[in-house]
Amino acid sequence: MEEIWIRAHSGLRWVVILLLLITLIRSFSGWKGKKAFKKADDKLVLYTMIGVHIQMLIGIILIFVGSKVSWAYDQEQVMAMPARFWAVEHISGMVIGTFLITMGRKRMKKIVDGVRKHKLIFVYYLIGTLIILLSIPWPFRGLGTGWF
Repeated sequence: MEEIWIRAHSGLRWVVILLLLITLIRSFSGWKGKKAFKKADDKLVLYTMIGVHIQMLIGIILIFVGSKVSWAYDQEQVMAMPARFWAVEHISGMVIGTFLITMGRKRMKKIVDGVRKHKLIFVYYLIGTLIILLSIPWPFRGLGTGWF
């Protein structure tokens, strides 16, 4: 069962990254091009946020059913790599990134001016995306994970 959740979490990562990149490109283009904030932009921002939240939900499930983060470890074991990455860095980075993306969407809804909406989404989603990308266990980090 754990393997299914890990595969879903790892595969959905690419969908979420793609949505984040598309959202960043559209919001930057809308901001710099002084474009109106269209219904399609709003839907893209919403779907991206939903994708991030689904990814977070699967991650939370993995905390409890997975073997990467075990609450049975003592503090010394958890602070040794790679357990520290999974128990501290990955979880906190993803929570912070998800929070920023959620706050960007929430604050955007209160703004009337389309250009300001594009700018706000770009800033919040960019910072959230960077934190998320830094918190992903990429294969070159030596944490025992693959690309898929």
